[in-house]
Amino acid sequence: MGFKQKIYLTAGALLVFGYSIFTLVAYFDTKKHTQESVEKTLAGISAGAADYLNTWVAYNLDTLDGVAQTLSAYGSSDRDTIFPFLENSMRGLRSQDVYIGFEDGVFIDGSGWIPPADYDPRKRGWYMMAKELKKPSVSDVYEDAITKKLITTAMAPVVHEGSFKGVVGADVSLDALTQKANETTVEGGYLAFMDHKGLFLAHPDAKLFGKQLDKAMPELAWLTKEILASKSGLVEYTFGDKERVLVFSTVL
Repeated sequence: MGFKQKIYLTAGALLVFGYSIFTLVAYFDTKKHTQESVEKTLAGISAGAADYLNTWVAYNLDTLDGVAQTLSAYGSSDRDTIFPFLENSMRGLRSQDVYIGFEDGVFIDGSGWIPPADYDPRKRGWYMMAKELKKPSVSDVYEDAITKKLITTAMAPVVHEGSFKGVVGADVSLDALTQKANETTVEGGYLAFMDHKGLFLAHPDAKLFGKQLDKAMPELAWLTKEILASKSGLVEYTFGDKERVLVFSTVL
């Protein structure tokens, strides 16, 4: 490839959960015979980050599914019985909020929040999504109305004796992704996470966190489609008058 100086970007994408793993701007002054080794190393970092993300998602979904299984055994929407369990579940899920909505319209929040009289959980996106999919799942990332932090909602249907009773949900922050990005060592570079819409979910540069790639760096907007089009790969391009490489892997 004949690079005298290169900027390496390692990236990955988690399509189901809506995340991508980016290692951005790693500078290397390499020679031709070392380039393959460098790219292999970056690909390994990307794959490792993708595995971490996959495990993180699976942990949240499996734990919430366990919560749903326990709630299904209650067979009622009695607040005094359910509230303590939801409150304890917040710690297990490392969630700021765990809640449940029932088919009769009852809503119980483990954080203690009392909704307004006209609040109907059955009309909320997380409830309708879990009811339709009939399995644990997660929402796209969005900004929490109260904390203004980016979060995702994990949700699972609650079924009692074969009958759908409601949906349990948990709001999960992205702090674990930020921690992973900050702790991952990439010589001269860094790791970041991006969702399937090109939104940076964890990034060492605070100016890019929560921003979309196509708006923050319009010249690189096409990279999102390139990443999502394949399970893994390497893309060479020029940015800022320098030759660069994007190494990515996807987790489906």
